[in-house]
Amino acid sequence: MFQPLLDAYIESAPIKKKLHISSPPPPKNRCGELVGR
Repeated sequence: MFQPLLDAYIESAPIKKKLHISSPPPPKNRCGELVGR
């Protein structure tokens, strides 16, 4: 369950970075919370 989550996070990393530039709220916190859970 953790491996697929990490894979998705790594693949979403570049997309989120691009979104972060356009979006002020950081979506990383949400992912971090899910991973920590």
